[in-house]
Amino acid sequence: MKRIFILITLGLGLLSLALARPLSAIEANKTIIFGNSRDYAPFYSMEKGKLVGFEIDFGVALAKRLGLKVEWRNVAFDSLFGKLNDDKIDVALASHTITTAREKFVDFTVPHYCTGIVIVALTGKGLEVSSLKGKVVSATRASTFAEFARKIPGVKKVITTASELEAFKTMQSGKADAYITDRLGALALAKTYPKPAVNLSLLQTQDRIAMALKKGNTELITKLNETVEAMKKDGTIERLAYRYFNGRVDCL
Repeated sequence: MKRIFILITLGLGLLSLALARPLSAIEANKTIIFGNSRDYAPFYSMEKGKLVGFEIDFGVALAKRLGLKVEWRNVAFDSLFGKLNDDKIDVALASHTITTAREKFVDFTVPHYCTGIVIVALTGKGLEVSSLKGKVVSATRASTFAEFARKIPGVKKVITTASELEAFKTMQSGKADAYITDRLGALALAKTYPKPAVNLSLLQTQDRIAMALKKGNTELITKLNETVEAMKKDGTIERLAYRYFNGRVDCL
């Protein structure tokens, strides 16, 4: 929940000079455009032709409070910030972890949930960072998970994949000794694919997850922040968290 977008390597250091679509234009159109990548159950995925997941329900509930309809645009995760800066989407709602590197290119709302990175391995295998010296680990590419994996002292190789399921299966099949990912996503995958059985480590990080917007869209980000805080206060986010994760996802 929680992947890093390295724009510098893509040559996108110069942001678009065009103004982002302001709140007034969104309200006039009565539709807000969210970008997501549809490959990260239980946060967002496509099932039987319908978008489902925690982030999807959150986005719909947020838009309803604003009196808006939602248009979802499927964008590759590592292209979401580019779409923001090209004004193809209003908001990236795709489980982005707030990081200093990302804040150079986009503005974030207040976090709407928190989680953290864990090490996932087959039952009986090591779950400590120290146990991964000389080992192969898997993680999704362009992610904070892969970034974390590359910083593990002595790690032999990091296999990066296009999806969380692929990274998980790479570990389950034995092609990797461990899988680095988000705790909530890992719990969902372990429940859906219980054989062979896996265990999770303690949290290695605490990650604050938020929506991303094009820099300078002050009016919209202020309104979104107010709405997120109201959804925390009245229990909306907590109810969604219990529906999907059977527990709270508050930030400490």
